Amino acid sequence: MADTGWSRSRAVAHPMRRPESHATTSEHDGRGMFVELGAALASATGGGRVRHIVVVGPIQHESVFYFHPAVTRVGHVGEWLTALA
Repeated sequence: MADTGWSRSRAVAHPMRRPESHATTSEHDGRGMFVELGAALASATGGGRVRHIVVVGPIQHESVFYFHPAVTRVGHVGEWLTALA
């Protein structure tokens, strides 16, 4: 049986169903990180466990995901951790 794109994407997204937070750095161009960020957004807005989605650093390669209402943008991780305290 041939491996389909669906089964590969499920394998990549599977770990994203468990965490309560997802942090992404915005300085790198990344196709894979957009898949993970999209999975975190789906979890956060679809009743999943993800409660915090954070994009860290200045935007180098713009993505519409960075501007989603569920995303918090911070300059550095310490800024986010301080806000959680």
